[in-house]
Amino acid sequence: DTRLTLALADSMPDAAHQTALLAAHTMNMIQPASGLSQPEPIRLPIGAPEPKSVHVRDLAPQGEFFNACSLLTEEDYETAFGALEYPLVSGGGIGELEAYETYDCVTNPLEPGGWMYLSIVFGNTPGDMIFNYKRGAVVYPANATRMDNLGDEAWYWYSPDGTNLNLSVLRGNVNLVLNVLMQDGYENRGKLRSLARLMLDRLFEQSN
Repeated sequence: DTRLTLALADSMPDAAHQTALLAAHTMNMIQPASGLSQPEPIRLPIGAPEPKSVHVRDLAPQGEFFNACSLLTEEDYETAFGALEYPLVSGGGIGELEAYETYDCVTNPLEPGGWMYLSIVFGNTPGDMIFNYKRGAVVYPANATRMDNLGDEAWYWYSPDGTNLNLSVLRGNVNLVLNVLMQDGYENRGKLRSLARLMLDRLFEQSN
């Protein structure tokens, strides 16, 4: 009845097996009666891909901030959410106490047709972001469900009245959060999934 999540802030030699050993010792401290297990050595396949990182400094000219709205064209928005009368608005900030940078893209307050909030959070490493992502998942509502085949991990949930949809996606050292004012349903879930995948693909392509 115990679940343990470990996240490494940086790479280390033989990381998979060392993490398994750490997990075994940690579980033994939580449940001493179960005894200390001895994990078999773990070896990743030769050539197995490592989590990719996006360096936010590579996404904008020196002295300028990354424009999160650059990941979303007007056509992308209107295909998913309807007509857009005012340009989307970009913003950003750096946390004082944590090693995360957040950049966002929102609809103009005067926009009559709907509302969207996009947040892109960058961690220093995939390990940093996994830790932050798992910590945030603790407060997901009861209706949160896993969305497979999107990033490294993705969760979807909606407001009690079903009119406010949320999608949080982890990929490498990036957490994308999309919040929109639209009715819950299979088709709209598909729109959020497609849009999130499109924006993440663009983000990682820009960083290469």
